[in-house]
Amino acid sequence: MRYNKSLLLLGVFSFGVYAQDWGEPFRVDSFGLGLGGSAATSEYKGYDSQYSVAPVIKLETPVFYIDGYRAGIHAFTTDDKAHDIQLGLTYNEQKFDPKDSDDYALRVLDKRCSSLMAELSYRFYSDYGNFKTSYAHDIQGRSKGDKVTLAYGYDFTVTKGLNIEPSVGVDWTSKKFNEFYYGVSDSESAVSGLKAYKPKGGFSPFMSVDVTYEAFENFYLALDVGVKYLSSEIKDSPMVKRNNKAWSFLGFYYAFK
Repeated sequence: MRYNKSLLLLGVFSFGVYAQDWGEPFRVDSFGLGLGGSAATSEYKGYDSQYSVAPVIKLETPVFYIDGYRAGIHAFTTDDKAHDIQLGLTYNEQKFDPKDSDDYALRVLDKRCSSLMAELSYRFYSDYGNFKTSYAHDIQGRSKGDKVTLAYGYDFTVTKGLNIEPSVGVDWTSKKFNEFYYGVSDSESAVSGLKAYKPKGGFSPFMSVDVTYEAFENFYLALDVGVKYLSSEIKDSPMVKRNNKAWSFLGFYYAFK
């Protein structure tokens, strides 16, 4: 099944190469570079909120894109840019390190690492809002799982230079994904005292707000806040202490073009 998924993604890439007229492939439509920091609550027991700092990279060409932790190609884009099929890689930040937990039982569990995922996405932009959907598969063999995202957002221009986009959506994560990050094996149960747990796939709805503000000419501030309500398959895990996780991001970048 893993190879069938890889062949499907390769087929979409081949179609894009054949069907897409990239025009000037090395033309840079936009390029931004900056720095940002994020904070997120954790659903794991004994975990404190997580903080991180990372560069902000935004690049758009007729062929390639880089947007934060996502990078790839525009496999197919209509002339009016309303429809965009993208194929690329995305970094899955989900991880669990038992050393970071204050909960004794969780400290003896196995470590679960973040992973690189192949992603196929479709985006539709209209006057009535923006629809985004994506399918991602773990290609590092960590969870060997899948993630599907459906989201809808509407972009408001409040004043010149200030844009706000509230969004709602849902993530579906597969049985393998959930079992890797939230499951407890029989051997782990024996040493930790936790009940063995094998979750199935589940849906986790979320909502977020993205704000972009041009503070000075070509100098932008970016804010993203959101909350996700975890599926019953996740929140019922003996590793989990809460039914939601929240995040925030604040950064700045300079748009060179």
